[in-house]
Amino acid sequence: MLQKESEQIENNLLIINEHVLELSKFNENLQFLEGKGKKDKEILASLGRGVYVKSKIEDDKELFVEIGAGIVVKKTPQETKKVIEEQIQKFEEARRELSEQLHLYKEEFGKMLMEIRKINNADND
Repeated sequence: MLQKESEQIENNLLIINEHVLELSKFNENLQFLEGKGKKDKEILASLGRGVYVKSKIEDDKELFVEIGAGIVVKKTPQETKKVIEEQIQKFEEARRELSEQLHLYKEEFGKMLMEIRKINNADND
């Protein structure tokens, strides 16, 4: 049981690491919009599933950000960056908590192994 839970935690940690990496890359890309003169620049905009279209930045002051359930709101690049940084912090906190829990499981598993060895040694004597 401990082993299955430990494996699940390790899988969750991998997923969290992927999300943090993705959000960090996205945050770096947002810095592109913070500089001056980005209006009328051509970019490749994702349509999803690895499909991109050439497009021009008409307004570098507003982004359309999905906040869940298909709801989209307008945010500045700075506001969007703040949201991304908050998400990264939440993932980092979850990673810390999961790592602590994994450490506790491994300690418990180690104690159980020691008890089993003691019992086996006592039976052999």
